[in-house]
Amino acid sequence: MKYILFVIDTVARSPHSVEEMEAIDALNDEMEQAGHRLFACGLEHPSLSTLWDIRSGKQNTETASLLSTQEFYSGFWIVDVPNEDTAHYYAKKGSEACQRRVELRQMIG
Repeated sequence: MKYILFVIDTVARSPHSVEEMEAIDALNDEMEQAGHRLFACGLEHPSLSTLWDIRSGKQNTETASLLSTQEFYSGFWIVDVPNEDTAHYYAKKGSEACQRRVELRQMIG
């Protein structure tokens, strides 16, 4: 079962502390050693996003994010786990390590 765990940040949130980075590194190591982590990364601030729309046959781009809210995805993990309980475990550990909310969503395919 594959899941994506989105780290949810706020525009007012400060960068991760040294302790948070150590906890995130430890969680990454745990996921890696268990053979569950497929990919993980952080994301730049949404103000650095570009939206592309080529559906109309002409190029339409804008410097913006899809959502203009006070919260945004600042990183994610993609995991392959044997069951939903393990995915829930990593979502809890991810929230604790990052000191941010985490959205867990099962992947299709």
